[in-house]
Amino acid sequence: MVTPSSGIVDTKIVLYSFNFAEKLLREVSYLRFSAERGLCYLEELRREDLQLVLITSTEVSQAALDYHFREIFGFSEAQIPSATSRLRLLSPALREGWPLDASVLADAEVMSALTSIAESSRSTSIVNFMATPTSDQIAVILGATIEEHGAAIAAETGSKLGGKSLLKRAGVRVPEGPTTLLIEEGSVLAEIGRIAARSAVVKLNSAHWTAGVGNMVVPVEDVRRGGGLFEAAQTVRLSAENFRRELAAEGAVVEEYVDDVVASPSGLGHINADGTVDIGPTHEQILVSGQYWGCRFPAEEGWRSSVLAATDRVGKTLADSGVRGTFGIDFVVAGDGGLFAVEVNLRKVGTTHVVRYIEKVVGAQIETDGQLRRDGGPDVFYVNGRMQEAALLGTAGETVLDLLRKECLLYRRESGEGVLLHCLGALPACGYLELTAIAASRARAAGLIQAAQGVVVGSVADAGG
Repeated sequence: MVTPSSGIVDTKIVLYSFNFAEKLLREVSYLRFSAERGLCYLEELRREDLQLVLITSTEVSQAALDYHFREIFGFSEAQIPSATSRLRLLSPALREGWPLDASVLADAEVMSALTSIAESSRSTSIVNFMATPTSDQIAVILGATIEEHGAAIAAETGSKLGGKSLLKRAGVRVPEGPTTLLIEEGSVLAEIGRIAARSAVVKLNSAHWTAGVGNMVVPVEDVRRGGGLFEAAQTVRLSAENFRRELAAEGAVVEEYVDDVVASPSGLGHINADGTVDIGPTHEQILVSGQYWGCRFPAEEGWRSSVLAATDRVGKTLADSGVRGTFGIDFVVAGDGGLFAVEVNLRKVGTTHVVRYIEKVVGAQIETDGQLRRDGGPDVFYVNGRMQEAALLGTAGETVLDLLRKECLLYRRESGEGVLLHCLGALPACGYLELTAIAASRARAAGLIQAAQGVVVGSVADAGG
């Protein structure tokens, strides 16, 4: 990119580093490409005195940049040269098994560039995915403020045990089970036997496990009849050897597995540097085999206010504990209407970048009642979805953009509806794509997502046939 002009006074560094367990990153391969979610910050380049540094694991295509500037954020042709002159794209030399921030810190050339940028700026801030010791260290070296920080507090409070204890302190209902860390298989079996439900869930404690990979579901009666942990397990994605090793190293918690779940809403919030709490939107999560696979906005009216209230209480409790940055809470709704909080995530969750895209595109913020309205007009709805198809491997992002553009399915500013695409870089490598549809009704948004997915898969299948 072109060297920025001397008028730059502020710099924002976007570093979406996914510091999850290596086993999880191997199983969920597209996570390595999710640093591209940071493109949602390109809109800030409307500020003529701002420089944006986007750090990604792989090069971002020119097609993805053009798509964001022109079609998503609506930059004029006159604005684009200035914006691109103030955009720096950096990719460190990647090291096997290392998260992106660790690769940045180990890359002398990238760190030298960042140091030079910070020294010439009036202020430097870092937008990071989650608090880690490495990202904290980078911020100190650069003399920068950092959005998600306090790695030690986040690791403790964001663990499964820490999260459950936090929810209880905030007065939020959680599934039955002790707030005790278990490290021996016999202790886990004993606690499962005490659960007054049909099944129990065992959760590895570390915050580095997500997407249900570190969990197992076990029928209680099978354990009471003397069944072993892995012989009785109904759902487990780790091998017995790996699970036992992680259990001994980090411990686990045991709790009731809520049966007859009819919905899985979530709440999102942000704790500012001064400790004030902003409560964001609610969503209905789309789960596939227990893994987050998208969302529908907003959460259903029947429990939306309860989710907002619980998220507010948790945010204030987190703030009192010294936590700063983004947090999300996952809930489940049982068949009898009971709402349970099942997990606290101290990081930017799967809905965070979606919310930023939507608010910037619509030009309005989600209101305190959990609704989004454009200029005081009717409600706006959106649905976010993901697709991963082997047939899409090797497909360029430009190809998909052209396909959906031809079918008039991409978001159009004049109509205020259509589909946004994210993480185009993961498409050729993993056959993975994220899509968000905006419309005047949830049904219309869902229909747009389905239509876009059908066009992409159908066109690739036709080309192969």
